[in-house]
Amino acid sequence: MPERKERLKTGEDGQLAVCKACKAACCRYISIAISPPRTREDFDNLRWYLLHQGVSIFQDQDGDWMVNVPTGCRMLKKDYTCMIYEDRPGACRDYDANECENTEQEGNYKNYFEDENDLEDYLDKRWHRSQR
Repeated sequence: MPERKERLKTGEDGQLAVCKACKAACCRYISIAISPPRTREDFDNLRWYLLHQGVSIFQDQDGDWMVNVPTGCRMLKKDYTCMIYEDRPGACRDYDANECENTEQEGNYKNYFEDENDLEDYLDKRWHRSQR
């Protein structure tokens, strides 16, 4: 595996080479933080999210819960660079390429749910159905 610092080289345009190589995966979705699910109603809301096409939910390594919605950034050019790179939003500036799913060494998720069946499996492992 290439060394991380080699993979994270910056090009002449100031953008990371690894970002161009992965075709800007982080610019093709938004993730919205949600409160950790604790009640039956919370899990029912998660199920509702997952019933929508393309929506997924994950719990990151820090334990934060996120709803993930696939949608491309309007400022992404065909060459996978940003049209407004010098004036990009704070969320983009704060994004750490070392935590990208394409560069991170360890797994990105504690839990990942693509559909309601994944959520059901998770709940079955945590609690018996009669307790829900």
